[in-house]
Amino acid sequence: MARMDREAIVFGPRTSTRDPDHVIYPYPLRGLPIDHRDQIWSTDITSIPLERGFMDRISQIDWFRQSVLCWRLSNTLDGRFFPEVWETVQSGGRPANFKTDQGVQFTARGRP
Repeated sequence: MARMDREAIVFGPRTSTRDPDHVIYPYPLRGLPIDHRDQIWSTDITSIPLERGFMDRISQIDWFRQSVLCWRLSNTLDGRFFPEVWETVQSGGRPANFKTDQGVQFTARGRP
């Protein structure tokens, strides 16, 4: 990439900093057969680069149906963002298991 005078679009420093008080949990789904809807949901955050800054899209996904249950855009990704999406999607059902990564977006205490 350097020879082509190109560089990757990356976030600034400290984007992967975790809360030191947050417990790191082991991955519980390895080898688990996924055989019915609402068995496992997960959340994914995708950062969309814009001319100035980024927008972040959060999606709730049902693994069995391989479909997006709900998505929202944010330009701040503060601690209130995920609970708003969770409350929206939860009105249509509840998963037996729910998976997110262990990033600060999910472990933040939020703002009062």
